[in-house]
Amino acid sequence: MHDTGLSARAAGASSLSSSSSPYAGASSTAAVGNDDYESKARKAHPAFVAAAYSRLQSSHRAASSIVLLAVAVTAFLAGRARPPSDFGALGVPWCRSKTGKIVEWTSKDLLHGLEEFVPIYETRPIKNNMYGMGFDHSFGLWFMARWLKPDLMIESGAFKGHSTWVLRQAMASTRIISLSPRHPEKYLKKGPAYVDGNCTYLAGKDFIDFGSVDWGKLLRTHGISDLSRVLVFFDDHQSELKRLKQASKVGFQHLIFEDNYDTGTGDHYSLRQICDQSHIRGGGHSCFWDSDEARLRSKRKKFWEESCGNK
Repeated sequence: MHDTGLSARAAGASSLSSSSSPYAGASSTAAVGNDDYESKARKAHPAFVAAAYSRLQSSHRAASSIVLLAVAVTAFLAGRARPPSDFGALGVPWCRSKTGKIVEWTSKDLLHGLEEFVPIYETRPIKNNMYGMGFDHSFGLWFMARWLKPDLMIESGAFKGHSTWVLRQAMASTRIISLSPRHPEKYLKKGPAYVDGNCTYLAGKDFIDFGSVDWGKLLRTHGISDLSRVLVFFDDHQSELKRLKQASKVGFQHLIFEDNYDTGTGDHYSLRQICDQSHIRGGGHSCFWDSDEARLRSKRKKFWEESCGNK
């Protein structure tokens, strides 16, 4: 999830169902009214920037205010009319939905959520989560879990347990299934880690790879029959195309991928690389139409379009 905007668009376009805002002060009427119009028309609203700037003059902590200002500026820039191009500012194709959906949350929902999340994040047990999620990715995961309100949350790749903690803060009593080659409790010997008491761990000697789990049996033991009520979070550094196929085969609908590497970077095949159909300088890809890579990319593109639509 390196590009939070891209990840949010992809998750929202392909998986989210209609729901009202879970945040206090966020009017459901506004969500389908002016804010919805703002999202669809993509008009700029300088008021968001002004409101966030005013927070810098208040008694709020400077760090929280700066984060709010950054989000507001992002919302302002994202609100400008989109140029007539298939590619965004970073050279990444706009994510499209097979059903034409856009994300259902608005800038106001994000700001309400951010105000709630900042003090929660300050209580995290793992203060130095090197090689793991930072503030922005943690907020994105927390926000989407709160928005979806799933009956079951699955994570593939737990590391020290930070993402498990984030999911728990989003949904206090929802069951979690965590798959990880090494159990998070092993890290407690060297420093802070998080082990959840309401989590089924397929980790350590009990580890099973996501693609090898008998999901039908496991979901039945958790009383889950509606797969639209399940959220799956991947931070396992495996090919995201492979994980997308595996999750689609089971019938999972709500998927979040933590890492979204640029073309030519990272240690696994990412959604951004799947979407990338043009040459990006330094990407290290062969762009000749008759190359082996071109043929493979063509097959991947076909699968992607069949799964998520190309219009």
